[in-house]
Amino acid sequence: MKVKRILSAVLCIVISVALSGCTFFATDTAELLSPPALSGELAPIAHILKESVTLPFSYKYPSTGKYLSPVTKADLDNDGNYEAVALYSTVDGETTAMHVNVFTKKNDEWKSVAEQKIVAGGVDRIDFCDLDNDGNLEILVGWEIYGTSEMQLAVYSFDKKTLSQRMLQRYTYFLCCDLNEDSKNELFIVNFNSGEATNHAGLYSIKGEGVTEISGCSLDNTVKSVNEPVLSTLSNGKKAIYIDEIKGAGAITEVLYMEKNELVNPLLNTETRENTRTIRSSAIMCKDINDDGILEIPIYESLPSVPSKNNENLYYTNWCSYNGESLTNKRTTIMNLNDGYYLNVPVKWVGKIAALKDTENRIRTFYRYDSETQTVGEELLYIQAFDSDDWDGGKYTSLKLTEIIRTDSTVYAGWTNEGGDEMSVTLEEIKNAVKLIEE
Repeated sequence: MKVKRILSAVLCIVISVALSGCTFFATDTAELLSPPALSGELAPIAHILKESVTLPFSYKYPSTGKYLSPVTKADLDNDGNYEAVALYSTVDGETTAMHVNVFTKKNDEWKSVAEQKIVAGGVDRIDFCDLDNDGNLEILVGWEIYGTSEMQLAVYSFDKKTLSQRMLQRYTYFLCCDLNEDSKNELFIVNFNSGEATNHAGLYSIKGEGVTEISGCSLDNTVKSVNEPVLSTLSNGKKAIYIDEIKGAGAITEVLYMEKNELVNPLLNTETRENTRTIRSSAIMCKDINDDGILEIPIYESLPSVPSKNNENLYYTNWCSYNGESLTNKRTTIMNLNDGYYLNVPVKWVGKIAALKDTENRIRTFYRYDSETQTVGEELLYIQAFDSDDWDGGKYTSLKLTEIIRTDSTVYAGWTNEGGDEMSVTLEEIKNAVKLIEE
């Protein structure tokens, strides 16, 4: 009881201070966290910064990307020895500055040799890429601009003891790639601005002392948000960048590539400035559905529904490859986003089935369907999702269903009509056709 009284008293003090408007507590929860100290061979860098930085400082951890440490090792000058790049912030009055500091190692001792700083609020990501084909890596830092949702990409070149800024460019996402296939890396930058409806993508390269745009193109100006661009290829092998974007209640994919030294976006309607050719549910993004190494774009197609009080509309999802001119269906699925699985539809069923979608009872049922007479025939397949503990405990034994696939928490079980005619499929075929969405 004594412990409870003490805890209650402490809680009252916390609430009182919070309600009084006092600034006893830090307003940024990040200030309450102490990041782990640098260890191993990087530990001396922490000591150097502590001794040399006169202002209060803290390490900055990139929030995204493949490098998530405040200190990253990279061979910037291609001499076989690693440099270390440290990211940290300092506070001077009301101004927060971000620093990028390069350390070199000689005789087993690290030494700070070059530094740049910028007024910013945080670090989005850091990456390394040789942008001028000299064998040395540029440092690419995405800075979060303090007090806004805007980010700026800074490109730095390191030359032994100097760190020069080559570029400062607003961005939403950036990607280092050789999109024009000239054996030199470029920067692909997406700049999304929903407020002004001026969404843009550009390809940049280093020329002289700066970084300039080689070519750019518009993106769909009606989308609400964009996902990270993915470098892949068209179905003809040409390099391309795929960008999934949220558009109202749906999603689209834009595919960009270089054609005659121009960055093109052929799925965009030049008159309406919209992409409607790839519209579908916002929960489905492009993926390599058939493991051929090429991204497929999901396209919706109507699927006849069986009338029922619990029934909802279902769609075929056609996964299409793109060659720059046409979309070609590679696989047809029916997605169950509620229960986390999809059905690879047998080719002989496409256009010849109707479906009943009962989300409340976690059921999907498929029937024969005559498109000419628009009539529904006999049942072909029944799939239902169950709690795995209930299933394993024998609660549903009376349903005489067979387990198809499972997760730790869910069992998907079903029944299929194995009548032997051209529309029949075996339960073993269905087991191979049903896949978990996270796979």
